[in-house]
Amino acid sequence: KARFNNLLRVRRWLPLKEIWRSYAERTRFLMQFGELPHPLLSGYVKNLLTEEKSLLFSLDAGDAVQLSTPSRDFLKTLLATRKESQKPFFVVPMQLVWDRRPKREKPSLFENLFGETEYPGRWRKLILFFKHFRKRAVVRFGEPIALDNFSEQELYQKIVGSLEIEKKTLTGPFIRPRSWFLDRIFEDEELARTLYEVAKEKNKPLHSVKRLAWRYGKEIAADVRYSYIEFGLKIVDWILKNFYEGVLIDQEGLKKLKQVLSKGPTILVPNHRSHIDYLLTAHICYFNDIVVPYVAAGINLSFWPLGYYFRHCGAFFMRRSFSGNALYKKVFQTYLKVLLEEGYLQEFFIEGGRSRSGKLKSPKLGMLSMYSEIMQSRAVQDIQFVPVSITYDRVLEQKSYLSEMEGKPKPKEKTTDLLKLTRYLKGRYGKIYVNFDNPISWQETAHEIPETEWEEKKPKVVESLASNICHAINKQVVVIPQALAASALLITSKRGAEAEKTEAIFKELLHYLQWKQIKLSDTLAKSPEGAYQEAIHQFASTGLIKKHMGLDETFYEIPPEKRLELDFFKNVSIHYFVSLSLWCNLLLSRKSENFLMKNLVDEFAFFQRIF
Repeated sequence: KARFNNLLRVRRWLPLKEIWRSYAERTRFLMQFGELPHPLLSGYVKNLLTEEKSLLFSLDAGDAVQLSTPSRDFLKTLLATRKESQKPFFVVPMQLVWDRRPKREKPSLFENLFGETEYPGRWRKLILFFKHFRKRAVVRFGEPIALDNFSEQELYQKIVGSLEIEKKTLTGPFIRPRSWFLDRIFEDEELARTLYEVAKEKNKPLHSVKRLAWRYGKEIAADVRYSYIEFGLKIVDWILKNFYEGVLIDQEGLKKLKQVLSKGPTILVPNHRSHIDYLLTAHICYFNDIVVPYVAAGINLSFWPLGYYFRHCGAFFMRRSFSGNALYKKVFQTYLKVLLEEGYLQEFFIEGGRSRSGKLKSPKLGMLSMYSEIMQSRAVQDIQFVPVSITYDRVLEQKSYLSEMEGKPKPKEKTTDLLKLTRYLKGRYGKIYVNFDNPISWQETAHEIPETEWEEKKPKVVESLASNICHAINKQVVVIPQALAASALLITSKRGAEAEKTEAIFKELLHYLQWKQIKLSDTLAKSPEGAYQEAIHQFASTGLIKKHMGLDETFYEIPPEKRLELDFFKNVSIHYFVSLSLWCNLLLSRKSENFLMKNLVDEFAFFQRIF
């Protein structure tokens, strides 16, 4: 409970009776004793600090260079009291952000008249309070600052810097129109050089090549408008609440993400199982006070009206292949460079497209290669890649994936697909688990590579980054009961599986995962037996297995046409058993019962390198 504040007037928020009483007490004091004593000069603030009471103190709005006299006097008293005390003092920076939307680069007429949202005038402060206090206003707390060996100016700069970091994490850089990004792209010297080279190579006029590059830029660049984002997130929020039983987010990982965002350019790298993925990450960021990312999307999603809407929500579009089009690649890479230089949070899917099998697909190296080239040009000091694992109890598009796995061509996305979305409105799809791994630094991955060796060693750097990111994503996958139940059922190649044996295999697999300390879904962690029975019931009710009661025991029939769908569930966590499988195969390959452990370890390492 705070015992003192210097600027906040709480009287106006009291009930009328209490306001009258407050004024009456103030009048009585003035008549009897005169003016109230100065809180600093009288020693009142110092006594509160000595008695370990909490205080609220509002610093004057301004920059870290100009420290006003009232603020300096307070900080001076605070530091002097700390020196006299044997106990630690801490300052906790606290900031009220009136609007979580990023600031416009140019203030509007309304802002010029009534003050900006950062430093609103009296009337705008009142308007902002009633308009945004429920939805957009956010209170942010910085890391506590221990008061040791600071001057007043240094402490002030430390507090202001902490507040700026917190605000940057929430709002990010300015909202800028697509035209601004296009102008920045064509100011780039390397792109200008490429334009001249392409014009010379193709024997075309330079203005013609520039016009083509401009069309590429318009095709690629996002055009963010927060009204579209906030409307879309309301729809996503409704979808998550009505079709899923909950979204379980790794809060510790989220905290690390916020810390990383304050340090420099950051890129989210999730796995890709569903169209829900990019909607989900935007939803998580927005409702956890993180700026919404710019997302690399396939050009197949740019069809009207969704492409128009996605572009205003932060999607920038890329072609599936840049092969043979050096100009398009350079324009796209320059756009990425501008996003990095300006500090916008980005997101791309390392698999390129959605996984149809349930496994993490082999990484596509194009984006990482372009980011590496940008880093080599020293456009930014470092890039932090944050691997994100998204695990679904049941994937929305699973049926269509199975059709493609059976050989049917992937249908091209089109406007009429919006009319077919009603087919997903049946039933619920379980829970979603979202986990974040530790950030992966580009600099740490590519450290100490001389410029003269860069072209030769670049592929290894890119492959190493991709491998580290994919490994981190897989490490954070949450094991769901359906995955283990499907693995237990599919261990046999026969059409039938004994119920008792299947449950025993399920428990054995679970025991191995518990020994490895793998993340388990909440139902699997709390009640393994109940989770198993629920998974089997789900498979039986959807026709994936048929339950038969024999004379002596119960067994499950697995229809051949349903094995592929069970395989999708199994593949969610199959990577956790790869090393165990390799060891078992090596042991089974021994012709003799006697063998040297060292030979087995060497063989394991050999096969590990191959795979």
